[in-house]
Amino acid sequence: MNAVAIPGGLRDPRVLIVEDERVVATHVERSLQDAGYVVTGIASTAADAAALVHAALPDVALVDIRLRGKCEGFEVAERLRAEHDVPVVYMTAHTDDETLQRAARTGAYGYVVKPFTIGEVKSALQVALHKHRLDQQLADRERWFSTTLGAIADAVVACDAEEHVTFLNAAAQRLLGQEQEQARGRQLGELLGRGTHVVEVAQSMSSRSPSTFFFEATRPSSGASLLLEGSVAPIVHRERVLGAVLVLHDVTEQRRRDEQLALTDRLSSLGTLVASVAHEINNPLSYTIGNLGLAVAELERLAVELPAGPRDALDRVVRSLRDAEDGAGRVANTVKELRAFGRMEERVQRAVDPRACVDWALRLTGNQLLHHARLLTSLRDVPPVKANELKLSQVVVNLLTNAVQALGAERELNEVKVSTWTDETGSAIIEVEDNGQGMPEETRLSIFEPFFTTKPVGLGTGLGLSICRSIVQGFGGDITVESAVGHGSRFRVRLPPSQEDMPASMLRLSSVPPPPARGLSVLRDAPSILLIDDEPMIRTLVSRLLSGRYRVTTADSVRAALAVLNQRADFDAVLCDLMMPGESGMDFFGVVRRLYPSLMTRVAFITGGAVTPDTSKFLETAARPVLGKPFDAQALAQFIDRMIADAVIRAACPA
Repeated sequence: MNAVAIPGGLRDPRVLIVEDERVVATHVERSLQDAGYVVTGIASTAADAAALVHAALPDVALVDIRLRGKCEGFEVAERLRAEHDVPVVYMTAHTDDETLQRAARTGAYGYVVKPFTIGEVKSALQVALHKHRLDQQLADRERWFSTTLGAIADAVVACDAEEHVTFLNAAAQRLLGQEQEQARGRQLGELLGRGTHVVEVAQSMSSRSPSTFFFEATRPSSGASLLLEGSVAPIVHRERVLGAVLVLHDVTEQRRRDEQLALTDRLSSLGTLVASVAHEINNPLSYTIGNLGLAVAELERLAVELPAGPRDALDRVVRSLRDAEDGAGRVANTVKELRAFGRMEERVQRAVDPRACVDWALRLTGNQLLHHARLLTSLRDVPPVKANELKLSQVVVNLLTNAVQALGAERELNEVKVSTWTDETGSAIIEVEDNGQGMPEETRLSIFEPFFTTKPVGLGTGLGLSICRSIVQGFGGDITVESAVGHGSRFRVRLPPSQEDMPASMLRLSSVPPPPARGLSVLRDAPSILLIDDEPMIRTLVSRLLSGRYRVTTADSVRAALAVLNQRADFDAVLCDLMMPGESGMDFFGVVRRLYPSLMTRVAFITGGAVTPDTSKFLETAARPVLGKPFDAQALAQFIDRMIADAVIRAACPA
């Protein structure tokens, strides 16, 4: 017996013979057995064939096309292929076109025509087994390929040379909102949208080289805008382009982070510039405002002693000086707002008053609101929240700006309402409501998505509300919106109460209470003050403002101040400029902590605005009062009285 050589290493292949002519079947069976094949059985009907397959699965089947009974060989072959993946070789005496076409449609692996030689049968079987083994290997590779692509997190789309979609992995189906069966056969441009990205695919296939591109798409589920990075690689076989594979990566969040980083960098640069400018403005502004106040006070005193005519003339001068004082005060307020805006990049969180943030935002947007709407406010008590004061103010500014942009053209009909209150959980609520155009439900659901915007191109990046949500969530809160078309929108920020007390350095001068009535009664008549400032005119101004009420000693540097303290350290209060050339106020406080610890609670700082992250951290740690420049006589006196009164209380009631 000569064993047949089967490609792929298969030995003793098993053959099922389906033939209703017993003589032919028996002859084929013996011949195949002599050639090394194992015949699993002979079936003359479809039912017999099914029973034999169930008993022993063959590697290949020889099937006569014409069988007795209702079932033809074509149907047997289709069942063998579909249910058991058994390759079929037909044997028949019929060679008409219709029979051949039906054989081809059933996926036959071979065809021998009666009468045939056993050699022809063996050749057909060998070819069928080899082709089937290759098909199995190809199917295995395809399963590996499809499983691998299906597990990739990025979206993968394949198309043929005519740009018809042939494959979508699971990520692509989710991203594009299309099932694979729906997308298969469609033009790539229909699936991805017409644009330069489709041109990139065509050019890549034409040039037979990979390429990368970016394009914008829309998320089917929400309508939100997406930024996708695409890379395309053509599939080339023997110089023939078979199609291309596209990998789509959603870079929307990455772009949002890049935009935020760029914004943070710009704000950081702006903050440095504004702090420097504010410092340079506030120093001369301090002695401008201070000396104007002194001049007005002195002229008013002299006016009492003058007759009516000269007194009237002097009153006009006083009014002019007061106008100048008011103008300088407006400059000071503008610089203060710029300083706050320039510190937007700070990330420090502490206990802050939400109403102060709302007040700051209303002042900053006041002019815009004035020209577009009537402003209604209801700022009820709210607990302190742990947040960054400037970041929270930025959120309110953004909500107010959005409210104005949603309003109609008739100012008389427009309203913007800002409210604060405490809800039933003890959380602080900030609410901004407008009676503008409102928004449909699909827009409301997407309004906080990065890059989602209803504004025309060039008028918005779609990042504002997304950043607001990130900021509020960073504070442990949430932001929601209610809206209806034609009825306006209501944005609500909810923040949990802080477990911390408001830090001393956060106190504003306007909130400093007057000193206790008994505050100065136990001190000598003229409390002593040490002032440390590198600006000669500031030293002169403070000496003038405090003249007659305090004994003021001045020093132009930390070294000069330490020389004074070396002689006497019993000052009732020490005012030290925070930022000075050489040694700073921080350096001075460090020396006081080491050498004069009893003086630490009597030290306060004054600053023109050049506050860095290091100085901010220092002020938080030191927990000492801070007086901002510019200041007038009343503000300075209140500040010092408060310091001295606190020192008296501590001395009378030691811990």
